[in-house]
Amino acid sequence: MTGRKAAFPCFATLMLSCGGTVRLDVRLVTRTCGGPDPLEGASHLGFTVYGEGLTPTRWRLAITAAATDLPVFAAGKDRNLVVEALAGDAVVGRGETGPMDLTVMETPARVDVFVRGVDAFTPTGTREGSATCVEMLHPRAGHTATLLGDGRVLVAGGFRLTGTSPQYVGATEIFDPRTGLFSPGPDLRPPRAFHSATHLPGTTLTVLAGGKFDDSYNAALRLVDVFDEKTNAFTTTALTTSRVRHAAAVSATSGRLVVIGGYSVSADGHGLVPLKTTEVFDSKTLQFSDGPALAGPRAGVSAAALSDGRVVVAGGWDGANTVGRVDYLAPSGATYTFEQTGAAAGVKRTVPLVAPLGGGGAVIGGGFTDQELTSTDTVEVAQVGSGTVSTAGKLSSRRGDGGVVALPDGTALMGGGARVDAGGRRASLEDADVVSPREGGLVAVSPVRGRMRDARYQAAWTLLRDGSVLATGGISADGRSDAKKVLSSAEVYQPHYQTSLDGPYR
Repeated sequence: MTGRKAAFPCFATLMLSCGGTVRLDVRLVTRTCGGPDPLEGASHLGFTVYGEGLTPTRWRLAITAAATDLPVFAAGKDRNLVVEALAGDAVVGRGETGPMDLTVMETPARVDVFVRGVDAFTPTGTREGSATCVEMLHPRAGHTATLLGDGRVLVAGGFRLTGTSPQYVGATEIFDPRTGLFSPGPDLRPPRAFHSATHLPGTTLTVLAGGKFDDSYNAALRLVDVFDEKTNAFTTTALTTSRVRHAAAVSATSGRLVVIGGYSVSADGHGLVPLKTTEVFDSKTLQFSDGPALAGPRAGVSAAALSDGRVVVAGGWDGANTVGRVDYLAPSGATYTFEQTGAAAGVKRTVPLVAPLGGGGAVIGGGFTDQELTSTDTVEVAQVGSGTVSTAGKLSSRRGDGGVVALPDGTALMGGGARVDAGGRRASLEDADVVSPREGGLVAVSPVRGRMRDARYQAAWTLLRDGSVLATGGISADGRSDAKKVLSSAEVYQPHYQTSLDGPYR
């Protein structure tokens, strides 16, 4: 076995609960088309197996060792294999399979583990370790990329540029983290961008709602496409009100999808107006019904689901001013109720980056502070218990139209986006920050060590089942000219998790 090849095999014999065995052909993909070497300075590989009902098992193997039999452990329907490249006790590379059903695998079963440098971005590549990066089938920005129930990612909609004019994208594609490849999905009709896309937990359904199909003054859509990953097809339904640049979230306790605010077509049909209405989706009837009204209109609003079941609502534009209020929607039976906290954020902003933090509460960062799209680096924390909002720190860059993902260890990744100068020109960002909760409503902001290959804003950011983050597409602009490029590239960020026998993360 050598750590300098694109992939190398190990072998594991697993005892099934029914008394049989299955043999895994574990292949570690350590080099793709770019990014940091995940084995730089490493002398050993650490292997950890964990899952429901299984006492985590951990062992080490020297990188210079030959392919060998790994220890036997009980197989099951929810088994995760973690591989860490170790330089002493320091983890320099990491990869995880995500949940596997080992009771149905034929023997020997090939299992590929992408091992990537920690706290860094690696361009997407195939499990064969090709020197050519894998890109999306279509360049796109203003799109969505949604984790499906089976671990794949549905990439949908967005726009590309023909000269300086946007051309809206109806094509979808599906990214498979197990192979590193994008494949075609069913088309959206009509094409659209700046819609929402939300997977419903415990189902095979993903709801794509609203958006815009062109740059006219009344382009907001009522149309909803419900994607079923089991049939690989869309079912069409509708919102009660047309919406674009709205927010959507699913309660962690009720599982109900709520769509929030956004712009809608005005009563006279000659423009867009911000909304204060919400809508709640019924997955049985595939219909939306009116939810509770917000205290005021909010377009360019952001929302995130908290562990207590509530949805935090932050930022937006009310038609005259940038909104600085933080409110909550609480699940109530088949719908939600509105909770106005009266808590005013210190910074008024549109399209803020919002994510839950470990220990409760939510972090709010970046966004634009005015209609001139002045980007900000400020970070605030909304405390659920007290209903207050406090200034907590600063990001390493001013991020407007960036991406945010809540990570499994209770931290949040905030990355990319655009810095806007006084003349209105945007410069895409290639850096990112990890925001960690601290006592007293504060946070620690840690710049990511390895930057993206491509700076991007209006990209889509998705947490994968293995705990890594996929960033797709977006716009590249240097800030020195009006030239812009819509990207087809994708990159994966590997957080600096460290596995222990107490669980997958510590």
